Formats: sequence, structure tokens, C-alpha cells
Amino acid sequence: MHGFTQYTPTRIIFGKETQKQAGELAKSLKASKVFVVYGGGSVVRSGLLDEVTASLEEAGLEYMTVGGVKPNPRLSFAREAVKKSIEFGTDFVLAVGGGSVIDTSKAVAHGTANPDTDIWEFWKNKKELKMICGVLIFFAVIFIWIVQNIGLPIKTQVEKGRIKVIDISSYNGTVNWKKVKDHNVNHAMIKIGSGMNEKRAGRKDSKFDTNFRNAGYASIHRGVYYYSYAKTTSDAKKEARHCLKLLKEQGIDPTDLDLPVAFDIEEEAVFQTGRRNVTAVTTTFCDEIKKAGFEPMVYSGASALRNYFEYSKIREYKIWVAHYTKASAPAIPFSYDMWQYTSRAVINGANTGMGYCDLNYYLVDKNYKE
Repeated sequence: MHGFTQYTPTRIIFGKETQKQAGELAKSLKASKVFVVYGGGSVVRSGLLDEVTASLEEAGLEYMTVGGVKPNPRLSFAREAVKKSIEFGTDFVLAVGGGSVIDTSKAVAHGTANPDTDIWEFWKNKKELKMICGVLIFFAVIFIWIVQNIGLPIKTQVEKGRIKVIDISSYNGTVNWKKVKDHNVNHAMIKIGSGMNEKRAGRKDSKFDTNFRNAGYASIHRGVYYYSYAKTTSDAKKEARHCLKLLKEQGIDPTDLDLPVAFDIEEEAVFQTGRRNVTAVTTTFCDEIKKAGFEPMVYSGASALRNYFEYSKIREYKIWVAHYTKASAPAIPFSYDMWQYTSRAVINGANTGMGYCDLNYYLVDKNYKE
């Protein structure tokens, strides 16, 4: 075995309230004008951003904040941030956020230190990166926040060929994913929105952006579901396009999802239109989702799946069945992929106002790997 010497001069400050040291730590690194980059709502709502900027003020440092970084960072945003950073005279870049914020902050640091070079040149490997001296990335602060509020990744628990999956919507509020993972759950179906008919327009779930983004930060395997009101194939197609529009707005493509895009069909008024129409509505939505490259899934209750769907026409899609029973499987005469087995699970940090949440079993094969 050959000997070697490794020198890794990375300083990590870990512990409760360490975010309040950001100002003094930046000052110790000769910072004077700090450019603060952050993402969106959670950093603001948690009070983290205010605590960081307060520490900068206490240290006598000038600072400028730029927020709005999205998952899968946009080059256009980074370029605009570089312009602002150069105009501000930045000598220190502070990332207050997760991976996307840190990546964007790296780009801002490169661009600020090399104002005559477009930042994309560095990623294309066409330009040798020159000095970054004085422009540093400080992200220990957010690492601490992530550990305390988001939690570290956990290994998926597979029992009897099944994985536990939580499904959530605005009724669950802003989910604390660390507490979800404390229950050994790291898969989630997140409501993206609801659909339309002659009486209502489609809308996005009010907590989707926050819960989907934070689930990503927490290394939760994600899928989405869309609640339908469509009584006609025309409305079903509109709902599918609305769902795809919401996915696009959030920058979500098929590779961002580990679970399917589910069509949640359970309105009694829709079932009263008859088995043939219900099936046609379902296949119309699912086909549009499939054409866009996503994996479609059909969600409904066990009784509804037996009585209002032509199974031969939906069998090509994954099936998600709701049936709350003490039996070892839901009461449907055909195969299924996910089973919502309870609406009365208790996970503090993810319960609805009633004090409960839904849990599901997702079936996987014996060779399942994360």
C-alpha cells in the first residue's frame, strides 16, 4: 500500500445557533461587501435569512440579498446575479440555501472574479478558471439549518417487497421532512393541483412549491398527484395540460420524479357519468401525461376501481388504490402498484388539522435499488 498525504482545509462550524456567527466568520475572512444568495419561502419563513443578515449588520458588513433561485438553477438567473454582484463590488458570496443555491453562488463567485468572461464558459470547459481570491462560498450556515430542519438522507426501508409512502397536500401544511424521515419514510406523493369542469378553473395546490422543493432538499423520493373534476374527455385533456404546465413552471421534468404522476379521480359526480366515460376520462389524462415523458398512475378507491373503470383499458398504467382495511391487501380483483392503507397515521410535522396523515405501501421487486 502506498502512503500519501491529504490536506483538506475545509472549515465546518456545526451546532445550534451557529448561523448567528455568519457575520464574524465572514469578517474573519476579510469580507467587507457580502452578496447573499438564497432560494425562496422556507429560508424566509424559518427566519434563517433574517438571522444571517442581522449577523452581517452586527459585524459591520455591507450586504446585498438576491433571492429566487429555483431547483435545477437557471443560467439566466445566475447571469443577472453576476451583474448585480459586480455592480455591488462583492468580495464575498454567501449561499443561504440548499444545493441549487450553493451551485448558483459558485457561478456568481466565478463570474464576479472574472467579469470579462461569461460564466457558461467555465462549465463548457472552454475557459481556464482564473483567480477567485477574495470571493468565497460560505455554506456551513445552511448545512446546520438543513440538519436541524430537513434532516440527512436515510436509507429506504423495504419490508415484504413494500416501501412506505406518505401522500400530502395543503391540508398537511408545510411538512417537516426531518420528522417524516424520523418515521423511516422517505417517499412522498405530493399534490400538485386540482382540475376543472363547467363550474371551476384548475388551480395549483397552495403548498406544492414549498413542500416539493423542501422534499428535494431532504432527499425524499417524489411523485405528484392531480385531483380531477373532469366529467368529459375534453376537460380531462385540459386538466392534463394544466398539470404539465404546473410541472414546467416548477422546472420539473421526468428525471426529477422517482414516483409517477397520479390522476386522482374520486368525485361521485364523475362516477355517475358511467363506467365507459370514467374510463375514457382517465385514459385521456394518462395518455397526455405519458406523451410528455412522465409515468402516469390512476388513483381511486377500491370500490370505485371495481365498479367504474374498465380495467382492460387502464391496466397499462400503474394503479394506486385506497382501501382502509385490516386485511393484508386491498379488495380489488386485479394487480395494483400502490395501496393507501390508512388515513389515520400519525407523523408530527406532516399531519392535517385532524391530527392524522395518509400512508401507502408501494410495491417493489426483490431487486429494488435506490
